Amino acid sequence: MRMMKTSNIWLFPPSLISAVKERNTPTAFFYNSEKTTLEKNDELIFSISIKTEPEDENDDEEENEDYNLVLRVPDAVSCPTLLTYDLLSKLSSSLPRSLQSRTWERSFCIARDGDSIQHMLRLCQPYHQTLLVVQTTKGQVFGAFCTGKWQPFCTKTQNCNTYYGNGQSFLFACDDNDDVEVYRWSGKNHYCQLCQVEQNRIAMGGEGDFGLILEDNFSKGRTGYCATYSNPPLVEDGHFEIAALEIYGPRPFNLLS
Repeated sequence: MRMMKTSNIWLFPPSLISAVKERNTPTAFFYNSEKTTLEKNDELIFSISIKTEPEDENDDEEENEDYNLVLRVPDAVSCPTLLTYDLLSKLSSSLPRSLQSRTWERSFCIARDGDSIQHMLRLCQPYHQTLLVVQTTKGQVFGAFCTGKWQPFCTKTQNCNTYYGNGQSFLFACDDNDDVEVYRWSGKNHYCQLCQVEQNRIAMGGEGDFGLILEDNFSKGRTGYCATYSNPPLVEDGHFEIAALEIYGPRPFNLLS
């Protein structure tokens, strides 16, 4: 499928599109010709209208399809979002079809919620799938789509050191041109997702190295080739310090308005 936008991106408030795109902190907006100042806890909501079309115009087997992605960002002023509308739209075609029309909301932000892994697990409890986005102190942005609820996965024999998740998960990395490379499950193993509370770390991928691991109270991490996703290191030197971390989940149906 080739993706193309068929309409403008609606951002509420509308005049904040450029501010969010540049990852600046919005301070005020105009709506219905009335100037209103954003307060600390205001929520930023924007939606993306996307249309898919066949790569081959003569191919009758593929059907055109429209869907919307919606992103909800509480505390947008005090804690600007890493998951911009550009990044979400570029990741959308890699998400499972059942999630491509869901509303995504920010459940955890290290700048707002602190660096406790236990607190992160509590905030992410409602979500069985999540998008994790990391920004390093050097400005690099990368992350993962995770298909299991963030929690220790325990068995009687392996003491909560068990991988879980499934082959719909993937890693991704943004380059200097804001292009996004997605590394899908290779099928070589099932080391998709790992949550080790006692070691204070979460990870994606294995065999060779972790594809992505965040540790030490979400202050640092590393990335390397792993057989799970056949990915190169998501950053050049493989090691990084974390400047920002966010986790998004699809809004539960019982909370949809």
